[in-house]
Amino acid sequence: MRKGFDRPERLRRRRASQASIPQLERIEPHEGSGNTQPQISVLTEINDNHKVTTMDLSPTLSRFVLHWGEMGTRWGVNRTVAQIHALLYITGRPMHAEEITDTLGVARSNVSNSIRELQSWKLVKLVHIAGDRRDHFETSTHVWELFRTIVRERQQREIAPTIEVLSELLADPAVSRDPAEAKLRMRETLEFLQTLTAWSDEMLRLDTDTLSKVLKLGAKVKKLLGRDAGESQPKAADTEITPAHLLGP
Repeated sequence: MRKGFDRPERLRRRRASQASIPQLERIEPHEGSGNTQPQISVLTEINDNHKVTTMDLSPTLSRFVLHWGEMGTRWGVNRTVAQIHALLYITGRPMHAEEITDTLGVARSNVSNSIRELQSWKLVKLVHIAGDRRDHFETSTHVWELFRTIVRERQQREIAPTIEVLSELLADPAVSRDPAEAKLRMRETLEFLQTLTAWSDEMLRLDTDTLSKVLKLGAKVKKLLGRDAGESQPKAADTEITPAHLLGP
């Protein structure tokens, strides 16, 4: 008797739990068909706004994402962080966390933490899609813009703190009690980092087209400085070389 009373209760609980998950569309049998069982046709969502889609990456794109993750570990970046950035970059469209999770096959919590890390680097931003309440995320698809962002963030995170510490150490009167060679090396390191920072700041101010040309100058820079080995001194007319000459039209 106890078993007979438990069964309706179990069915009620099961139906209640199924009411909150995606349901299968059921097609009732045609009259006279002899089939008394309903048939399942297609999977449908209760709310289309929350449909979970999974992107199938081609072998080429999969290899790109995997390689980016491998390189990330060599650059000191978490593998999943690098893979998510590569996925958003190569697909070129906003994606929500569930799609990223299913596409890469990683834990949902790992995706959330990785996205926050990318946002802190200013490499990923939050966007919204009309008709969808979920948060989507995208990254720049312009490689030069990504280059600028990464250089700027690494400079702020790694170079600037070192410059600050070296400046404090050299300004401390206690440094006079240290060996002169050690003090000299610290000063040279500080000057190098300050020069590197000043140069990168100037480069980052350039527009993308000009920056690309500057990085491709190569031997023209040596000509501007007049330091080509084995060359005679340039004529007066040749000495008036300006950045405009180097960059071209």
